[in-house]
Amino acid sequence: MKSRKIHLLFLLMLLSLLSGCKKVESGLADIIWQINFDLVTTTWDVQFIDAATGLPVGANNNDRIEVTITGGDKNNILDLAGVRQTRFYSTKGVLALCLHPDRAVPDPQTPVKFVIHANHEAYLPVNVPVTSYHEGVNPIKVYLINRSNAPENVDLLAQTQVGRMVDGKLTDSLTLKTALNYSTLAIAAGTEFHAASGAQLAGDLTFAFSYWEGSTVNGLKTFPGGQVTRNIVGNPGLIYLACGLYVDIHDADRKYTSQVSQPMVCKAIINKAVYNPLTKAKLVAGETVPLWYMNPATDLWENKGSTIIQTIDNNLVANLSLESTGLYLVGWIDENLCSSFAVLHPNTLAQFQEIPYAFTISIFQTFNNELRFIQSTSISGKATEDYDIHFLPDNSELVVRFEPYTYENSPYYKTPDPVFLAGFCQSGNPVNFSLQPKTGSTFKKIKVVFIDVLHNNTRYIPKVFPGCYRKSGTTVWQSAFVYGGQAYMVNTMEGDLFEMGINFKGGFHQKQVTIGSEEYTLVEITLE
Repeated sequence: MKSRKIHLLFLLMLLSLLSGCKKVESGLADIIWQINFDLVTTTWDVQFIDAATGLPVGANNNDRIEVTITGGDKNNILDLAGVRQTRFYSTKGVLALCLHPDRAVPDPQTPVKFVIHANHEAYLPVNVPVTSYHEGVNPIKVYLINRSNAPENVDLLAQTQVGRMVDGKLTDSLTLKTALNYSTLAIAAGTEFHAASGAQLAGDLTFAFSYWEGSTVNGLKTFPGGQVTRNIVGNPGLIYLACGLYVDIHDADRKYTSQVSQPMVCKAIINKAVYNPLTKAKLVAGETVPLWYMNPATDLWENKGSTIIQTIDNNLVANLSLESTGLYLVGWIDENLCSSFAVLHPNTLAQFQEIPYAFTISIFQTFNNELRFIQSTSISGKATEDYDIHFLPDNSELVVRFEPYTYENSPYYKTPDPVFLAGFCQSGNPVNFSLQPKTGSTFKKIKVVFIDVLHNNTRYIPKVFPGCYRKSGTTVWQSAFVYGGQAYMVNTMEGDLFEMGINFKGGFHQKQVTIGSEEYTLVEITLE
């Protein structure tokens, strides 16, 4: 910590000499890249995944996800150039972010908190709350729902022109249905629609109406409001989803409705496998389930009353009154979470302790001898580093299942066997998971150097950042997390051609390298 303060003091003195009292409001671009990239110790590798195909959005084309950041730490989230952007853009399905060095490093006492808002015209908008407790590379997966290609356990009405406004009012009543009839939305004639600016919508209207099924892994994993969230007073909570709903209305001038003059009436079928976390039993007719609305101005869930579940045509049905467009949650937000955290400890062989790991984990809670999915998250670190899991339900028995973080296979390690968590709130003892390299795998060390052509071709060895690589001629990018300027490729042979790449300033920078016989392969990446 002392070294870090000296660096910052030196930077501030130099800036003062160069530009008087001028402040650098745009980020670190004029300072850090000229002197010391080692100040950046915390980064995020954000993957944007098409929920239906499982592939990164834009992995093999030029599609980009537009990202805005809100939340308490929004001003501390920068791109890899050290610039605080109004809008960030993904490339090849990935967005790289870093933490401003002046902000305290994330730990259990000072976690970094922000919200990712992801937008692309072909997908439903997503807002995912992020809370990070670790230095190094923090991996995040954001699932996007294509408006015309729903994944399993998601039912949607593709955008279509089905209504018309005359003199500021809807001419005819409408009943919208999702493709599989899991939900209907009735809008009365005479309803007025206004954009956030107050302007009235006019002419032909285009609707999007979506439904997420509760008590399914994919229904909750792809829910665009996240799985761990914060309510109106800022308390963390786990979402127990009965169903999710999203309503989107705009006119030909792309004015989007934020207000309706009278409530829209919605009926939604509830999966009979949904468990009520209060009763610890399956939901039945006659029970009351809360209704929540995601306030776009605060990124927090607001309670909008409740619904009494009915039985209609042998289905459990929620009858709802929706007062505005946007994202809704029918279900529960459980704030009775463990005040401590569970610790996962990797076990690996000594010769592989420098090779980082990255996995996505799915966490299941035991209800009456059944496993119920409650959340997924991604973990990473060097093979000597533990990983803490927060926001777990108190007094629970949990099962943690591992899967590769990259969308094909983990490049280095076998997928660990599931582990069992119980009593973690009280004990604080680490739970071991086996971190073993794949049989027959070989590893090639690479050393990464950045060349800053805007500042006299200054060379930097980055301390920590997310990158990717692939064999030339293939389409599959693998994650390559760099620690201390060092990363690894798997199963290379002398003479092989590989490509290294990073997301930088909204563009994708890649470098082709030839694998030699040396101990490591040098990768020089030019940044402009």
